[in-house]
Amino acid sequence: MRVGVDVRPKTMKILKTSPSIRKAIAQLMRPSKARRVAVAAFVGDGARAFIPRPKGVELICWPKAGGTNPLELRRLKKMGAHIRFADRMHMKVYWAAGRGTIITSANLSTNALGAGGLKEIGVLLPAKAIDIDELIASLKSRRFN
Repeated sequence: MRVGVDVRPKTMKILKTSPSIRKAIAQLMRPSKARRVAVAAFVGDGARAFIPRPKGVELICWPKAGGTNPLELRRLKKMGAHIRFADRMHMKVYWAAGRGTIITSANLSTNALGAGGLKEIGVLLPAKAIDIDELIASLKSRRFN
C-alpha cells in the first residue's frame, strides 16, 4: 500500500493543507528524466527543499523585490535549474510530464509550504490537464541574469 499523495491522478484531487501541497510538489518535482516545470510568482528562501535535486527543472518566477529571493535563485541555478523571469505573474503551477499538475495558491517558499503556517489550497490534476508549453509561451518570459 502506497502512503502519500498519488501524483498520477486520473481525476482531480483537492489538496487542502500546506503539508499536502508540499508533499505533492516534492513528489512531482522529484528527480527523473521527465520534464519538470515550476511556475511560481515568488521563490523564497528554502525553495530548494521543495524541489529535490533541481537539475533540469524549468523555473519561471516574477523577480519582484521583496517577493523573490535572488540568493535562492542563484543557488537553484548553481544546482542546475533553468530559470526565467516573467513580470507581473502571480500564478502557481507545478507540472511534471506523465506525473501531474498542481495549481495552487502556494508560492515556492518556506513561508507558504513550510514553517510559515499560511493557509493554502491546491488541486492536483493529470499532467495533460494543461498545455504547459502554451502556458509558458503566454508568460513572455526572459532569461535570468
